[in-house]
Amino acid sequence: MSTEFSFGANNSYEQNIRMVYGRATDSDIIAGRAWYTLAHRTAGNLTPKDLHIAAGIIAAFSPQMAWKKNVELAATCIRRNRFTGHYGANNRKARRIANGIEPLKVLGGEKTRAFYQCIESAGNCDAVCVDRHAIAVCLGRNAEESERKNVQRKKYAAYANAYRNVASEIGILPSELQAVCWVCWRREEGITD
Repeated sequence: MSTEFSFGANNSYEQNIRMVYGRATDSDIIAGRAWYTLAHRTAGNLTPKDLHIAAGIIAAFSPQMAWKKNVELAATCIRRNRFTGHYGANNRKARRIANGIEPLKVLGGEKTRAFYQCIESAGNCDAVCVDRHAIAVCLGRNAEESERKNVQRKKYAAYANAYRNVASEIGILPSELQAVCWVCWRREEGITD
């Protein structure tokens, strides 16, 4: 372990991330490192000329939504100009993005904004999508509802910085590390959706 990254408040988060990454199978690593590239390709298939719009709509529908359903809703919005299937606020955000408003001006939460950036850039960015599984990895256990809901900026930054620090140690992108840990954690927890 590099001492360069072992100091600070994020140390236990970093240790837990290292532990989950250490348990990742070859399949987890391959799937995680390819996740945002495939998501980028999926968004591009929905709107080849306006990938940022598709990525923004997918991100708008991402809260509490399985990936397959998320993409189906985005496809319906883009192909049929129908903005339904999620909470009203999310539907309205998707419509605003489809109407040409820059996604980062529409998307609200840190997680949703980071998810957009990771999809739009195929993971080639410094953003870290800290969802409930990423929080669980940092904590080394499933997060309580109060720990998952309404994560404040400072706490989100602590989680994201822990992923960035460990990614730097390993020599991969923060988005790749987050996705590898996400795949591993979900496999270990038996989550298949």
